[in-house]
Amino acid sequence: MSPSTTRRNVLRGTVATAALAATVATAHTKAAYVAPRVDGTGPNIGSLLYDGYSLLDPTGPAEVPSRLPDATVTMIGEKRGAVRTDTGDVAVMADRSLAEVTRLDVLLVPGAGNRGTIAAMNNQPLPRWIRAMHRHTRWTTSVCTGSIVLAAA
Repeated sequence: MSPSTTRRNVLRGTVATAALAATVATAHTKAAYVAPRVDGTGPNIGSLLYDGYSLLDPTGPAEVPSRLPDATVTMIGEKRGAVRTDTGDVAVMADRSLAEVTRLDVLLVPGAGNRGTIAAMNNQPLPRWIRAMHRHTRWTTSVCTGSIVLAAA
């Protein structure tokens, strides 16, 4: 046995693997319960994109749910197409416009710098749409300063 393959290290690896498997199983069970559908499909999750949002805020949280069986993760903007981040150097595609999305199981509102946050709060179609979505979501949530946009809504 090499020094790295000692009994203690094997046991540590086994425990770590079991803990990870339990965490993933628990997360999957909870996520599948988040928004049960009558038709048996997974949750419909939407991330709101608005001019000046912070790139990591909608894309990071979308990573895990996008891997759930039957989950749908959609990027939503005022209109379809590229929506620029706070740096202006990167854009993410909005797959759907506000007008095309009438119900979600989960709504995520990303944060932004001052410019993006204040503009989103004062852009009346956004708070109005957030309020309409919230009436039907299982969870309406935010990342960072997205909570200020939610408060405005």
